[in-house]
Amino acid sequence: CEVKKEAVRACVTIANYGSCGQINNLVECGVLEALCEVLRRTTDDKIIAVSLEAIHGFLNSGAELVGQRQCTGNPYVEKVQNCGGSLSVEKFMTHWNPDIQRLTQE
Repeated sequence: CEVKKEAVRACVTIANYGSCGQINNLVECGVLEALCEVLRRTTDDKIIAVSLEAIHGFLNSGAELVGQRQCTGNPYVEKVQNCGGSLSVEKFMTHWNPDIQRLTQE
């Protein structure tokens, strides 16, 4: 479980501080699908929070691509939607932990 937490934390770091190339490479390797799978399978609040933070970071990176006119729509939103990640995120909107609820709304 500690390895999973550290892997998800590494994803947050890359999503927030990585180059466009690094972020895109991870996305192409399936990181968003993996993060959404973590949300479906874990009950650990810390892993849930960090996974949501990572997904948020990747989505922000996709939004930056749109802002730079490199694409017309956020390419990472579609990846999250295609793997059922929207449903995974939505289920935490009513989570008992207000910090997790807040992360779903960002």
